[in-house]
Amino acid sequence: MKLGIKCEIHDCSIALANLLEKENIIEKGTAKILEDDKELRIDNQYYLKNRPVKIDIKKMSDYLISMKESIGKLDKDTINKVREEIKKI
Repeated sequence: MKLGIKCEIHDCSIALANLLEKENIIEKGTAKILEDDKELRIDNQYYLKNRPVKIDIKKMSDYLISMKESIGKLDKDTINKVREEIKKI
């Protein structure tokens, strides 16, 4: 929420991740991870495919730490720049 953006829809979160990747705010590949996770959730929740969900605690922990670090590095100029880019969408 540091950017003042709340994403509760997977597609919006993925679009925001793509933008933040382009601005070098978050690690490249984050949007791809979110897209893959979305597909897995849809398959299991709506189509009852029961695809296995592999949970790597270390990887998940590293991801969360990386996101917190990225958010912590944001300054007002970067926040305003991202907000302006979102307005264009």
